[in-house]
Amino acid sequence: MSDTHANISTANIKISDKSIQEKLSQYLDTVEVKIAQQVSSKSEGFFHTMTSHDTVMEQIRQSIQLTQNLRTKIRQVDEKVVSKSMAVLKYSTSILNHSDVIEKLKLMATVYHTQTTIQVLLSAADYVAALDLIYTTKDLLSKELSGVHCFRYLTSELNEIIKMIDALMAGEFERCSSADLNRPLVGTDTEVLEKDKLFSILLGMLRRKNWAFLEAYSKECVAAISAAIKKSVIDTVANSDVDHQVSQSSNLESYLHCLTANEWLNMLEDCSYTLSLLLRRIKAGYIIMQHALNVSANKLNTHDNNTIDLEDPSFDINLSEEDYSKVRVKLINLLNSVTKYAVEKYAQLVTKRSSANAESEQVNGNTEQFNGDEESSNYCLSDQKQLMRLSECVKQLSDSYVEVCSNQDVGFKILQTAMQSEANNFIKKFHNEKINKLKLLLDSENWRQKVVPLEFQNLVECIQNTGHFSMPKALTSKGSTKPAQILNVNEESFAVVGTVLLLIQMVTEYCIKADEINLAAQSLLRYVCDILREYNSTSYHLVLQAKAISNKTGLKKITCTNLVLSLRALQLLLWIVPYIKIHFSRFLEETQVNAILNRVKNDITKHIKDIQDKLHDIVKQIIVQQMSSWEAKPPIPSKSFQNICKHICKLHEAIESILPKTQIQYLYRRIHITFKEILHECVKKMDNTNNDGPLQGIVSSELMFYIKSLKSIDALPEKEITIESMNDIWNENFSTNNGQ
Repeated sequence: MSDTHANISTANIKISDKSIQEKLSQYLDTVEVKIAQQVSSKSEGFFHTMTSHDTVMEQIRQSIQLTQNLRTKIRQVDEKVVSKSMAVLKYSTSILNHSDVIEKLKLMATVYHTQTTIQVLLSAADYVAALDLIYTTKDLLSKELSGVHCFRYLTSELNEIIKMIDALMAGEFERCSSADLNRPLVGTDTEVLEKDKLFSILLGMLRRKNWAFLEAYSKECVAAISAAIKKSVIDTVANSDVDHQVSQSSNLESYLHCLTANEWLNMLEDCSYTLSLLLRRIKAGYIIMQHALNVSANKLNTHDNNTIDLEDPSFDINLSEEDYSKVRVKLINLLNSVTKYAVEKYAQLVTKRSSANAESEQVNGNTEQFNGDEESSNYCLSDQKQLMRLSECVKQLSDSYVEVCSNQDVGFKILQTAMQSEANNFIKKFHNEKINKLKLLLDSENWRQKVVPLEFQNLVECIQNTGHFSMPKALTSKGSTKPAQILNVNEESFAVVGTVLLLIQMVTEYCIKADEINLAAQSLLRYVCDILREYNSTSYHLVLQAKAISNKTGLKKITCTNLVLSLRALQLLLWIVPYIKIHFSRFLEETQVNAILNRVKNDITKHIKDIQDKLHDIVKQIIVQQMSSWEAKPPIPSKSFQNICKHICKLHEAIESILPKTQIQYLYRRIHITFKEILHECVKKMDNTNNDGPLQGIVSSELMFYIKSLKSIDALPEKEITIESMNDIWNENFSTNNGQ
């Protein structure tokens, strides 16, 4: 069974092999057919290829030979030329690399010794170089030496060194500034001590953009100024011959109060000198700071007056424009504030004594006035020489201030104000003395005509001819010329009382003071007006109100002579007012002078008018009194007309030698008109018609006597006192314009 099965399988395989063989035969035939087709279609190219095969093979052989020859030559070039050159380049690159390594090592070595170098620079006070080295090292550490392990802590160490340098520069700056400003203020040396070191410190602080030196210098200046002032005061007290009971703990005000006027002036002179020198030293320090700032910002100007001879740094600091402007403004403000402080402290020295004196006077009151005058002499300047000494002190410091701060005038004004205050105090004392003297003179004035010494005539002529107030030499000389009875002014005669002559002299002294003390011109003008006003009001009280009647003056009544003498004195004052105006207009605004003097002028003019009215009223009362009892009947002249004419003649006799003719005519014209008015009223009551009757005849006869009396004294022009000029008293509409 198994054999049968095996036979069947073998038969099947044979059949299968046969079929495959047949298929392969078919495929082979197909391929051969295809090849034959291709060969037949490409036969030309095939034969061409076969034909050129030998040629191609020959070319390939030649190419191989050429390639071998080229490679041999290249090998020879490489061995003989290229290899040696490449070796040279390789060695050169190696050398450069080794050099870079060496430089890097040198740089590392330099950086390694940075801290030591910084210490050397700081010991030489070369802060700018030290800072520049630190900043350069930090830049190297962040760039070329970045990542170097051994320097990983160096940056933080350098930052700490910068902080230490900041503190060191601040301390050294304060030390240098203090040493410069607090050295003895003697001689004229204003050169800054250790200016090179100070300049280096300033450059370093500017390099660090640290402006603290401005505030530090300001504090040092203020301390130096205060110390200089206190030293001057204490030295003055110590050198005084008087044993001042002042303890060491006393304040400056206590020292000032115990100084006499001369000691006070000595102290001010010393203080003015020391402050002037100190201000110049401060300006020298300011110039160094300004120069350091300019160097830091590369703004050096060869034409700058503040440029000084200092060694500039070998590297640029390059301060920004914004920082430069900010520091420059602060620096200018520093100089202005410090100099202002100095003059303010000096001004306080000038004014504190006066204010203290004023306070003590208020406390003591008027009851201690005379004792206080002795004490006040210690506080107030006793004479003009002392005031001139004070003026020189203030001028010296003012000149120094202007020299230091040429573009500022605040300090100059402060000093001028202080000087003006002291000048005003001196002038006030001078004025009080003159006012008291005038009051005493007026209290004892008897209002009688006095002779005029030659010196007073010369004084008036000097004012009149030159327009200036000055004491002529004759005023103090002992001449033998007899005094005159009258004072001649502008071809006009003045009969005067003694007080007004002395008042003219006082006014002259005020004006001379204005020439000598220009600062007090305004106060002097006010005081001139006060003394004129005092004379005007007091004379009004004494004469017009009859308060001069006393045993002291010897007056038992106020006469018309007294009145016209007072009138002429006032008119003499009116004459001098325009000269006062011209004099003070040289120092003050003309409108201001006019406003002040016009008020006084108006007061005096009103007083003159009141005296003229009083003279008129005296005669008017007599006329009214006499005419009240007058009757138009014989005898002629009547007693009333005789008394009226008698008083009119007596009045003329009293004033003839005192008043000028024009003023006499003015007065008598008013009296004449008043007489006509009163007579008109009397006639009107009797008979108001002019009918050539008995009344008219009697009145005409009375008037003839009246006119004759007026003509006898030549009080009015004849054309004004004719009988015809009296006819209007009969008119119903009779009217006059009296007082014009």
